[in-house]
Amino acid sequence: MPLTVLAPDAATADHDSQVLLTAAEALDDGATREAVQRLAASLRSGAVLATAEESVSPKVAGAMLGVSRQLVDRMIKDGRLASTTKPGSAHKLVRVSDVVQLDQERNRRNSAVDELVAGLLDDGDEY
Repeated sequence: MPLTVLAPDAATADHDSQVLLTAAEALDDGATREAVQRLAASLRSGAVLATAEESVSPKVAGAMLGVSRQLVDRMIKDGRLASTTKPGSAHKLVRVSDVVQLDQERNRRNSAVDELVAGLLDDGDEY
């Protein structure tokens, strides 16, 4: 299952986007060409594709979750997010699938709270 994560830097995103746009021009199938062009546009805004099995740094995991790297480090320390270390290093890596799972859990919890608040407001309670 491919998903979107933030690119490491704007220069890489710009380069990758340009490569994709060039490749898209050579495609005969209009739908495929449009999909590649949309991907290139996404890259320009700072996105790259990664598979669920790949690992990312806590900084990128934080960007995927919309939180700081420090919060990701705390989630790793607290056992809420699994990580590994690079061989011979103290640098952490987080599997993309674990980040996605955590994000889905957070979204479910937030939706439940939103529904509860909406129900209270619908019943005339003040928030």
